[in-house]
Amino acid sequence: MGKWLKKCLKALDKLPQGLFGLLALLWAAVIFYFSHSSNAHGVGFLVSPWDKILHAAAYSFLTGLIYLETRRVALSFLLSLGYGFSDEIHQQFVPGRSLDPLDLMADGLGAMLALYALGWLDQQRLNVKQLVKLLIWLMTFAWALFVFKLSTAAMWQDTGNGIEATTINREMMDTINTVTQPLSKGTKNHLGLAN
Repeated sequence: MGKWLKKCLKALDKLPQGLFGLLALLWAAVIFYFSHSSNAHGVGFLVSPWDKILHAAAYSFLTGLIYLETRRVALSFLLSLGYGFSDEIHQQFVPGRSLDPLDLMADGLGAMLALYALGWLDQQRLNVKQLVKLLIWLMTFAWALFVFKLSTAAMWQDTGNGIEATTINREMMDTINTVTQPLSKGTKNHLGLAN
């Protein structure tokens, strides 16, 4: 069975240059279409872990297409993960949607799975060092997304008609007050946190 799969992969090399790149762009457009929708056309009913499995599958497929076009592991992973990162930020501004660093983690794990499988078939097995590097990139992107989510949570509000800039909401202000209680009133005024 392994030989049959390897023959299939070699046969894919005979396809026109750019075909997998075009398919990757089309698949990215499909992902964007679903992520731009408020209810994700029925996908929104999925709860954990099923939504994460769907993320992993979608980005596994995207990464596989990019890899088949480029045959470069790191480039494929970073392009796919970068697209997942931008997609999560985009969802922050779609009514009824929000960004979720765990979705990005699922995207990255799906990408790693695709690269591991395709690398094995392509006889470019990923070693532990390469997998660790990919995992570090994944964690870096997820951490950056988490920080972005925290920084924008206070500045944007879903009004039902879309996301609008707003003042810091009451919940966030309570959290800030709890964290900054040890600060003197003068320091709070200087930081603009005084009530």
